[in-house]
Amino acid sequence: MWMITLRDLQWRRRRFVIAVIATSLVFSLTLVLDGIMAHFDNEIDQVVGLFRADTWVVADGGAGPFTTTKLMPAEVADELRRLPGVERADPLIQARETVRGKWV
Repeated sequence: MWMITLRDLQWRRRRFVIAVIATSLVFSLTLVLDGIMAHFDNEIDQVVGLFRADTWVVADGGAGPFTTTKLMPAEVADELRRLPGVERADPLIQARETVRGKWV
């Protein structure tokens, strides 16, 4: 049985090589896409970790600290500093700008 299989591979060597290359290409693309997805998850944690913040305070109706366009007065940080257990409260402003037709 093995001899028949090996003899068949000798005759179909070209097809076998193409199948091996195609299979390795599919597996490599799968690994690349998995790496990209892992990078997206890690990037979120790394960006938020750069601020060294325990908690974010967002305006009412705001979706989140990085996605909202609603502003709060800077005096809110002064009020938060007075609360018990708060060591540091800093206001943060972020701005979006168009550079070469893309939002940054």
